[in-house]
Amino acid sequence: MVNKKNNIIITAIAGILSLFMVVYMSCSKANKDMTVCKNVVCRNGGHCNDSSKCVCPVGFEDTVCGTSTVGKYVANWGVVQKIIGSDSTQYIYRDSLKNDTTYSVSLKTTATPTTFYITNFNNNPYYSNVVCTLDSINSYHFTIDTISPFQMIYYSYQVLKGSGDLNKTKDTINASFITRHKNHTTNWEVDTVTLQMVKHNY
Repeated sequence: MVNKKNNIIITAIAGILSLFMVVYMSCSKANKDMTVCKNVVCRNGGHCNDSSKCVCPVGFEDTVCGTSTVGKYVANWGVVQKIIGSDSTQYIYRDSLKNDTTYSVSLKTTATPTTFYITNFNNNPYYSNVVCTLDSINSYHFTIDTISPFQMIYYSYQVLKGSGDLNKTKDTINASFITRHKNHTTNWEVDTVTLQMVKHNY
Protein backbone atom coordinates (compact mmCIF):
# COMPACT_ATOMS: atom_id res chain seq x y z
CA MET A 1 0.00 0.00 0.00
CA VAL A 2 2.87 2.36 0.93
CA ASN A 3 4.67 1.48 -2.32
CA LYS A 4 1.53 2.23 -4.34
CA LYS A 5 1.22 5.60 -2.59
CA ASN A 6 4.89 6.38 -3.26
CA ASN A 7 4.45 5.49 -6.95
CA ILE A 8 1.47 7.84 -7.22
CA ILE A 9 3.41 10.66 -5.54
CA ILE A 10 6.46 10.10 -7.77
CA THR A 11 4.27 10.05 -10.90
CA ALA A 12 2.53 13.26 -9.82
CA ILE A 13 5.84 15.00 -9.12
CA ALA A 14 7.23 13.87 -12.48
CA GLY A 15 4.12 15.21 -14.24
CA ILE A 16 4.39 18.58 -12.50
CA LEU A 17 8.12 18.82 -13.32
CA SER A 18 7.39 18.04 -17.01
CA LEU A 19 4.75 20.76 -17.09
CA PHE A 20 7.17 23.28 -15.56
CA MET A 21 9.83 22.34 -18.13
CA VAL A 22 7.42 22.92 -21.04
CA VAL A 23 6.34 26.30 -19.63
CA TYR A 24 9.97 27.27 -18.95
CA MET A 25 11.13 26.34 -22.45
CA SER A 26 8.22 28.22 -24.04
CA CYS A 27 8.93 31.30 -21.96
CA SER A 28 12.65 31.11 -22.71
CA LYS A 29 11.99 30.90 -26.46
CA ALA A 30 9.53 33.79 -26.30
CA ASN A 31 12.03 35.86 -24.33
CA LYS A 32 14.78 34.95 -26.79
CA ASP A 33 12.61 35.97 -29.76
CA MET A 34 11.71 39.22 -28.05
CA THR A 35 15.37 39.93 -27.26
CA VAL A 36 16.79 39.36 -30.77
CA CYS A 37 13.97 41.26 -32.48
CA LYS A 38 13.35 44.08 -30.02
CA ASN A 39 15.49 46.59 -31.95
CA VAL A 40 14.51 45.35 -35.42
CA VAL A 41 11.78 47.24 -37.26
CA CYS A 42 10.64 45.57 -40.49
CA ARG A 43 8.69 47.69 -42.97
CA ASN A 44 5.99 46.94 -45.53
CA GLY A 45 4.64 43.85 -43.77
CA GLY A 46 8.00 42.16 -43.15
CA HIS A 47 8.63 40.24 -39.92
CA CYS A 48 11.69 39.52 -37.79
CA ASN A 49 12.95 35.94 -37.49
CA ASP A 50 15.06 34.19 -34.83
CA SER A 51 18.31 35.46 -36.37
CA SER A 52 17.15 39.09 -36.01
CA LYS A 53 16.71 39.50 -39.78
CA CYS A 54 13.66 40.80 -41.59
CA VAL A 55 11.78 38.34 -43.77
CA CYS A 56 10.28 40.47 -46.54
CA PRO A 57 7.05 39.93 -48.46
CA VAL A 58 7.26 39.59 -52.26
CA GLY A 59 7.90 42.98 -53.80
CA PHE A 60 10.18 44.36 -51.07
CA GLU A 61 13.79 43.76 -50.07
CA ASP A 62 16.86 45.00 -48.11
CA THR A 63 17.57 44.54 -44.40
CA VAL A 64 14.33 46.24 -43.29
CA CYS A 65 12.11 45.51 -46.35
CA GLY A 66 12.18 49.18 -47.29
CA THR A 67 13.19 48.86 -50.96
CA SER A 68 10.68 48.14 -53.72
CA THR A 69 11.99 45.34 -55.96
CA VAL A 70 10.15 46.69 -58.99
CA GLY A 71 11.23 50.26 -58.28
CA LYS A 72 14.83 49.41 -59.15
CA TYR A 73 13.80 48.53 -62.72
CA VAL A 74 11.54 51.49 -63.52
CA ALA A 75 13.33 52.97 -66.54
CA ASN A 76 13.56 52.96 -70.34
CA TRP A 77 14.97 49.78 -71.85
CA GLY A 78 16.40 48.90 -75.24
CA VAL A 79 15.07 45.59 -76.59
CA VAL A 80 16.42 43.03 -79.04
CA GLN A 81 13.55 40.70 -79.93
CA LYS A 82 14.33 37.40 -81.67
CA ILE A 83 12.13 34.67 -83.11
CA ILE A 84 13.87 31.45 -82.05
CA GLY A 85 11.23 28.91 -83.13
CA SER A 86 8.13 28.57 -85.26
CA ASP A 87 5.59 25.97 -86.36
CA SER A 88 5.47 27.57 -89.82
CA THR A 89 7.39 25.85 -92.61
CA GLN A 90 7.74 29.27 -94.25
CA TYR A 91 9.87 30.45 -91.35
CA ILE A 92 12.52 27.81 -92.09
CA TYR A 93 13.26 29.50 -95.43
CA ARG A 94 13.41 33.04 -94.05
CA ASP A 95 16.60 34.74 -92.94
CA SER A 96 16.18 34.67 -89.16
CA LEU A 97 18.39 37.75 -88.75
CA LYS A 98 15.84 39.79 -90.68
CA ASN A 99 13.26 38.82 -88.10
CA ASP A 100 15.24 40.31 -85.20
CA THR A 101 13.60 43.52 -84.07
CA THR A 102 15.01 46.36 -81.97
CA TYR A 103 12.86 48.91 -80.17
CA SER A 104 12.41 50.58 -76.78
CA VAL A 105 10.05 49.88 -73.89
CA SER A 106 9.45 51.42 -70.48
CA LEU A 107 8.83 49.70 -67.17
CA LYS A 108 6.33 51.42 -64.89
CA THR A 109 4.99 50.74 -61.41
CA THR A 110 1.39 49.67 -60.78
CA ALA A 111 -0.81 50.09 -57.72
CA THR A 112 0.58 46.87 -56.20
CA PRO A 113 4.19 46.08 -55.22
CA THR A 114 4.16 42.65 -56.87
CA THR A 115 3.37 43.81 -60.42
CA PHE A 116 4.71 46.21 -63.03
CA TYR A 117 3.79 47.43 -66.53
CA ILE A 118 5.74 47.05 -69.75
CA THR A 119 4.81 49.72 -72.30
CA ASN A 120 5.17 49.27 -76.08
CA PHE A 121 5.44 45.48 -75.60
CA ASN A 122 6.37 43.77 -78.89
CA ASN A 123 6.80 47.28 -80.38
CA ASN A 124 3.00 47.52 -80.42
CA PRO A 125 1.43 50.74 -79.06
CA TYR A 126 -1.74 48.82 -78.20
CA TYR A 127 0.29 46.79 -75.71
CA SER A 128 1.10 49.85 -73.62
CA ASN A 129 0.28 48.47 -70.17
CA VAL A 130 1.13 44.78 -70.22
CA VAL A 131 1.00 43.52 -66.64
CA CYS A 132 3.88 41.40 -65.30
CA THR A 133 3.60 39.64 -61.93
CA LEU A 134 6.52 38.75 -59.65
CA ASP A 135 6.83 35.11 -58.60
CA SER A 136 5.88 34.44 -54.96
CA ILE A 137 8.96 32.21 -54.44
CA ASN A 138 11.58 33.89 -56.63
CA SER A 139 10.78 37.61 -56.69
CA TYR A 140 13.21 38.20 -59.57
CA HIS A 141 11.15 35.95 -61.85
CA PHE A 142 7.94 37.26 -63.41
CA THR A 143 5.12 36.07 -65.63
CA ILE A 144 3.36 38.05 -68.35
CA ASP A 145 -0.38 38.36 -67.77
CA THR A 146 -2.23 36.79 -70.68
CA ILE A 147 -5.43 35.89 -68.81
CA SER A 148 -7.47 38.81 -70.12
CA PRO A 149 -8.13 38.26 -73.85
CA PHE A 150 -8.71 41.96 -74.49
CA GLN A 151 -5.28 42.76 -73.12
CA MET A 152 -3.18 40.46 -75.25
CA ILE A 153 -4.86 40.16 -78.65
CA TYR A 154 -4.96 42.87 -81.31
CA TYR A 155 -5.11 42.60 -85.06
CA SER A 156 -4.90 38.79 -85.17
CA TYR A 157 -1.82 38.79 -82.93
CA GLN A 158 -2.01 37.09 -79.55
CA VAL A 159 0.52 36.45 -76.80
CA LEU A 160 -0.29 32.99 -75.38
CA LYS A 161 2.15 32.95 -72.45
CA GLY A 162 5.41 34.43 -71.31
CA SER A 163 7.83 34.90 -68.44
CA GLY A 164 11.18 36.46 -67.65
CA ASP A 165 13.90 37.25 -65.13
CA LEU A 166 15.09 40.53 -63.66
CA ASN A 167 18.87 40.51 -63.37
CA LYS A 168 20.00 41.41 -59.84
CA THR A 169 22.59 43.82 -61.24
CA LYS A 170 19.56 45.87 -62.36
CA ASP A 171 20.83 46.44 -65.91
CA THR A 172 19.41 43.51 -67.92
CA ILE A 173 16.11 41.65 -68.25
CA ASN A 174 15.58 38.45 -70.23
CA ALA A 175 12.15 37.14 -71.19
CA SER A 176 10.49 34.75 -73.62
CA PHE A 177 6.95 34.36 -74.84
CA ILE A 178 4.85 32.42 -77.34
CA THR A 179 2.74 34.23 -79.91
CA ARG A 180 -0.04 33.21 -82.26
CA HIS A 181 -0.65 35.41 -85.27
CA LYS A 182 -1.69 35.46 -88.91
CA ASN A 183 1.27 35.50 -91.27
CA HIS A 184 1.46 36.81 -94.85
CA THR A 185 -0.36 33.69 -96.11
CA THR A 186 -3.19 34.46 -93.62
CA ASN A 187 -2.51 31.18 -91.83
CA TRP A 188 -2.12 31.10 -88.06
CA GLU A 189 1.51 30.81 -87.02
CA VAL A 190 2.88 30.06 -83.55
CA ASP A 191 6.31 31.55 -82.76
CA THR A 192 8.61 31.39 -79.75
CA VAL A 193 10.17 34.78 -79.12
CA THR A 194 12.91 36.02 -76.78
CA LEU A 195 13.48 39.51 -75.41
CA GLN A 196 16.90 40.74 -74.33
CA MET A 197 16.52 44.07 -72.56
CA VAL A 198 19.29 46.49 -71.58
CA LYS A 199 18.67 49.58 -69.47
CA HIS A 200 19.20 52.94 -71.18
CA ASN A 201 21.66 55.18 -69.38
CA TYR A 202 19.84 58.39 -70.18
